[in-house]
Amino acid sequence: FSLRRKKPALLLIIPLALLMFLTLTILLYGPHPQLVRIQHTPQQATMSLPAGRYLEGLLNQTTHALEGDRAFFAGHRFFTSPWWYQPAAAFLKTPLPWSLAALLVMFVYIRRPTRIIALLPILVPATLFTILLLFINHMAIGARHALPLIALATIATAVWAARIRRPLHRRATLAVLIAASLAATALSFPDYISYLNIAGGGTGGGHRCLADSNYDWGQDLDRLEQCWAALTDANDGHPPHLIYFGFTDPRIIYHLPTTPPSLCGYMHISTARTRLTPQKYTRWLESLSTPTHTTVASISAIRVQPYGINPDPLSRRRLLGRIGRCFFLYAPPQRSRSAAE
Repeated sequence: FSLRRKKPALLLIIPLALLMFLTLTILLYGPHPQLVRIQHTPQQATMSLPAGRYLEGLLNQTTHALEGDRAFFAGHRFFTSPWWYQPAAAFLKTPLPWSLAALLVMFVYIRRPTRIIALLPILVPATLFTILLLFINHMAIGARHALPLIALATIATAVWAARIRRPLHRRATLAVLIAASLAATALSFPDYISYLNIAGGGTGGGHRCLADSNYDWGQDLDRLEQCWAALTDANDGHPPHLIYFGFTDPRIIYHLPTTPPSLCGYMHISTARTRLTPQKYTRWLESLSTPTHTTVASISAIRVQPYGINPDPLSRRRLLGRIGRCFFLYAPPQRSRSAAE
């Protein structure tokens, strides 16, 4: 745009944006060198650099992206993200009219090469980001990693809708898009993370299609804390078992006593790996599949099946209810048998 309009001064936006980024980084992390721990290197190499903590997080996130993690999509589990996962997740977590309109806009621009040339300053970084996201990145933990593309697609769709020539068609299109946004906001309130469009099962049933931070990111732990005492009383004074997939340990952060065996997040699993012998650790993982009392399990623990745990025996028990959108409450095994009889 700058070259076409013969205004090269507009190119100053690039160094000014970089300068602003560096200034904000220094303000947030301070000017003094900070230790950067480089993982997966001999003796975990270290160095000290300004904004070292930011650089350390960036390096760790890059390593995570290259290695990948467990993923879930519509009943299938993957150890690394397939290339189509992020586009599919972004499509399902966007209001359906917006997703369909964005696909139509892509088709319109592809048919008109002159428009593509005008958009090269946007398309070049967007294409590079898309290649990295689809073919280099192996994480499948959230459509949020595709947010730059979602933002660009939203802007392009809005511009296209505003330029529809016939006023009636333009107003109808804008009305549909605005109504879709308002409906998505109302249906997912207050747990916007759990939103999926109709094609993905909706906000209530979207867990059958996506899990982890696309649906369940610990947002219902506060609700679980509020009803934990009542669940304990209903279970003859015994706290329920808890099978939870998340970073924090609810026993510590939310003061939730649990009946062993329980899985209380990543912190708990890390502690168990360190303190238990390999044999005891294996037996503990196996015991998590068949808890003996009332059990609360997070949707991500059931769908993703992390850390080698098989919750299928638990998910076959009688479902007593649902706490918020992210936790299932299962009956003890003897009640499940009596209900089956």
